[in-house]
Amino acid sequence: MTKKMCPAPWTTIDTIMDGSFAPCCHIDHKDRYYGKLKDYKESHYLNGIKRSLELGQLPAICHYCRKIEENDKESPRHDFQKTQTKSKDWSRINLRISNICDLSCRTCNAFTSSSWYDDAIKFGQKPPQKVISLNGSSILEEIFEQIETTEMLYLSGGEPALDPNFKKILSHFLKNTNPDKNLSIQNNGNTLHLLKYRTELEKIKNLDISFSIDGLYERGEFIRNGLVFSDFEQNVHTIIDSLPQANISFVITLSLYNVLHVTEVIEYCLSQFSNRTIEISFNFLDTPLLLSPQILSHTKKTDVLKHYNEYYLSLSQEQQHSVGNYFDRAAAELMKECDEDKIFDFVSYTKALDRIRNQSTFDVFPELRKLIKG
Repeated sequence: MTKKMCPAPWTTIDTIMDGSFAPCCHIDHKDRYYGKLKDYKESHYLNGIKRSLELGQLPAICHYCRKIEENDKESPRHDFQKTQTKSKDWSRINLRISNICDLSCRTCNAFTSSSWYDDAIKFGQKPPQKVISLNGSSILEEIFEQIETTEMLYLSGGEPALDPNFKKILSHFLKNTNPDKNLSIQNNGNTLHLLKYRTELEKIKNLDISFSIDGLYERGEFIRNGLVFSDFEQNVHTIIDSLPQANISFVITLSLYNVLHVTEVIEYCLSQFSNRTIEISFNFLDTPLLLSPQILSHTKKTDVLKHYNEYYLSLSQEQQHSVGNYFDRAAAELMKECDEDKIFDFVSYTKALDRIRNQSTFDVFPELRKLIKG
């Protein structure tokens, strides 16, 4: 496989709730394909991406990986190279079936969480509707058919287990005769709704469950609005005990709110589940950029990365394996050039949302005042 090659355009169908397609989840909305799945597979859009890669060029829409690689770090493209081969057509489906969710996280929006709708209206935004879903669409029927032959299905949302089509998705997946098929589910741990489908999930040998966790206790509840952290703790243990065959991981969305507390979250996960192998990864915010640590001053970002590096080196080899190369990716993300004046946008946005939710960001995160002063 050539240096610039990425197998995703041959192997992966990434579908989201607005009915668009792309080779992976890192493609901007404006750069995605809108139409039927059968047309997408033969489209000039997709063939153009493949052609660029075959010529040893990263397509223009692949700016996410390009920016990471410009900092000499491994991008998601390198992960695809390790786990997928170009010859396996449509072996992976990423499906974000709807925005139905019971949380309205600070780092989210009305497009990806139905619970954000009312706040978005108060913000003066104009989301087209509260629930954005593939439910009842011809695209969903095409996806159901594809699910029966794929090797790997990744479900995210919203909160996928809350979607009315979740059971039907599992039913189609269980019709898949591939003995090594893999199902990966994103879960917010706020309820035990996932276990309504325990009978179906127990039949899946290769099952991955990934829990979102952006902070501990009060901080976690503040960032993931609607979460009760004590319930989250209990629910995660219950789900893990109920589905012992599942591989477990935790995903931290890195933002200005938690950039100084990421190591505390990692330490919590490693200590809580020291009796089993877990993985920990980061989700990096592209939008809204004003919530990203990228907007910090160069000095502040350097201090943060020094702390991360010291923490990583303090971990055992096994613990470092759990974290993988995500601290390297964090370095690549944080050190992207950015307009530091966006700090003012962050303050305005945060105070406006505080008023809407009757909350106080700087009471929960007093250290933010010093961090954003530059």
